[in-house]
Amino acid sequence: MKTPNVQNSRYEGRIGNKVGLECTLDGARYHVWLDAETLKLVEENRISHRYQFVLYRNPLRGVQPQDPAYFSTQFLSATSNHGAAIVAAMRKQADANGGIMRLQLIEEAEKKAERAQAERDRLARATCEVAPELYGTLKQIVIECTESPSCDAVRIETILSYARTALAKVDAS
Repeated sequence: MKTPNVQNSRYEGRIGNKVGLECTLDGARYHVWLDAETLKLVEENRISHRYQFVLYRNPLRGVQPQDPAYFSTQFLSATSNHGAAIVAAMRKQADANGGIMRLQLIEEAEKKAERAQAERDRLARATCEVAPELYGTLKQIVIECTESPSCDAVRIETILSYARTALAKVDAS
């Protein structure tokens, strides 16, 4: 069988434990779902699909339903002779264009974002734990400063001391 002339083949972002592999071919966009760890075809368990491994055929990105080039998604066999040839050509081109490296960079960026979110969550929890104590202390200082005709450097140093203590608690947690 002749090798299909796929274009713009690339690995797409990860969704759960799946990663997309897509290309354009003959005025349509094709894609399959691969296991993110093994990069093997993902088995489809939907009753609406006739095939165990599905090769999706969609209109090109940006084609609207009212456009003449629009058509409904087609579910093709990814393991038939024709489907397997398309998938093989997609993999070959995506890999030649640094697709695996791009996929690894995407995964690395996702992990970095997860770590950053975990750090924000940790700081939010720590702040919630310290906030009532800090609020009470600052409220007391404000009351003392407003009752006294002059709020001197000693009181300002007290405020800074409490603030430093609160920040140290947040940093330690």
